[in-house]
Amino acid sequence: EARKVFGQLVALIDHFMSFDRSLADQRTMAELVACYALSTWLLDAFHVVGYLWPNGTAGTGKTKLGVLVCEIAYLGEVLLSGSTHACLRDLADLGATLLFDDAEGLSDPKKSDPDKRNLLLAGNRRGSAVAVKEAGPNGTWKTRYVNAFCPRLFTAIHLPDPVLASRTIIIPLVRTADARKANSEPLDYPKWPCHQQQLLADLWALALANLASMPAHEAAVNADAPLFGRALEPWRALLAVSHWLDELGEEGLYGRMTGLARAYQTERASLEPVDLTRLVVRALRDLANKPSLPSEPSSAAGVTLDFKTADVTARINRLAVDEELAEG
Repeated sequence: EARKVFGQLVALIDHFMSFDRSLADQRTMAELVACYALSTWLLDAFHVVGYLWPNGTAGTGKTKLGVLVCEIAYLGEVLLSGSTHACLRDLADLGATLLFDDAEGLSDPKKSDPDKRNLLLAGNRRGSAVAVKEAGPNGTWKTRYVNAFCPRLFTAIHLPDPVLASRTIIIPLVRTADARKANSEPLDYPKWPCHQQQLLADLWALALANLASMPAHEAAVNADAPLFGRALEPWRALLAVSHWLDELGEEGLYGRMTGLARAYQTERASLEPVDLTRLVVRALRDLANKPSLPSEPSSAAGVTLDFKTADVTARINRLAVDEELAEG
């Protein structure tokens, strides 16, 4: 039954979405999104959850992917960035899957509501809670702790800031040449390759039947995944789901997901926002490796290398242009 439901999810995602020039081939990307959607139904089994950030220019299907995930995720809700903090807090308390469409404002710490931003950043780990005061009887007040741990997705033309990016799997999208997929809408249920209500009922039943077994799969991921620490956290829940399905006979799924997670780390420099520190270190390394500089230290203490600020700046600018982070 689990493999059947997973197959329906993969077929549904493949039916509506094109992942040309994304992180991996079409099938693997559909499996990635399907594992993420399944992980939202099993949230109570996990300690950390990652975010998805579909990214691309106008017309690439960012919102379509977000809406599609919300249609198959646990209590999926599509929200605009103007939604109030109180509404977000109450939905998060239910463990709902929240999609923030056109999230450019939320990704800028200088422009976003600090309360909403704190809720977004804190909610990727079990035990995260927001303390609120509520009126009690006879003019008294009581403190209530609201759960903030829930799955989130963001769609935006721009990339997330470094803090959000560290909690996020960025999915790059480009415009598709497939007219059928470009013109299809996830909310047009008769066009689904499976019955929408039956799929949701099967997901409910699947989650109830398998929730208790999922912590063992998360522990297995923690023990043998090729990543560790912050790099593993956005991937941990969906890797646990792929590990579970692999044991049920979906052979090779866990290997494909771990391979994708490993490859993603090499793509982060181009997917995530510009890290000036990284460019400075690379510029200093390149200048230090110039043939005109001494190749060996003249004493045990080594040598001191002096660089002109203009030379370092010029090299940083050159690197930014080479990586298409700035125009030449």
